[in-house]
Amino acid sequence: MTFARRTALILVGFGVGLAVALYLAWMVWPVEYAESAPADLEPALREGYLILIAEGYDHDGNLERARSRLQDVARPGEDPTALLAALTQKYLDEGLDLRTLRKLVRLTHALGASTGEMLVYLPADQPTPTRTPTPAPQPSPTATPPAPPTATPTPAPAYRLAERRRLCRAEEGPGQVQVVVRDEAGQGLPGIRVQVAWPEGTETIFTGFKPEQGDGYADAQMRVRGEYRVTVLQGSGGEVVGGLYADPDAAGCPAEARSVTWQVVFQRAAP
Repeated sequence: MTFARRTALILVGFGVGLAVALYLAWMVWPVEYAESAPADLEPALREGYLILIAEGYDHDGNLERARSRLQDVARPGEDPTALLAALTQKYLDEGLDLRTLRKLVRLTHALGASTGEMLVYLPADQPTPTRTPTPAPQPSPTATPPAPPTATPTPAPAYRLAERRRLCRAEEGPGQVQVVVRDEAGQGLPGIRVQVAWPEGTETIFTGFKPEQGDGYADAQMRVRGEYRVTVLQGSGGEVVGGLYADPDAAGCPAEARSVTWQVVFQRAAP
């Protein structure tokens, strides 16, 4: 058998085999494609799907539609609301994209799973104040002297500063404002609203969300340099405690200090 004939037979055999393989693949045993459910996605893609659900709710406000979509993401035995709350907490703890965090918090709050720490990121839906024109004064025939103003006593703050401590640390990183709120007997009070303010903004925190630190404990990170002020917002409020500097030098720490933490204790005044 010549070389040319052998080559021709090989090519013919290859062509016949390819034709048979294509026939079996396309006609006899075709591949069946199945669409993957959101619950079957890998973790990173599931997180992306949860973010899309939060963005959809932020756009249309349809809570029932968001609930239905969350059910599609949850696997058997999983709580879909807990999945969303866990992702929201992750964005909060790791300081991820603020715009996405606000949308996640909004849906988590609508589902009743938000924490006090998350409430800071809810949008403030407040109506824009309208200016009321002041009527021009009308002359009166007789001038009546105004009555002398009566002094209105300023109510004393319900929560007063009991202790303030500065902790200078050698470790790098942001410091904290650590707040403890106690009742008249010195017991920690959970669920108390506390405001931490700095030159560029404010943050509201709630006591009791870290029970291992005590019922009256709450903290906030000092992410930017400058002076911080803290006060209790509950009831008639509390003293405003300032002079809490995030910069160790401004706080009066030794030269080797790299961060500073402030501990502030408020105690409710006796009625």
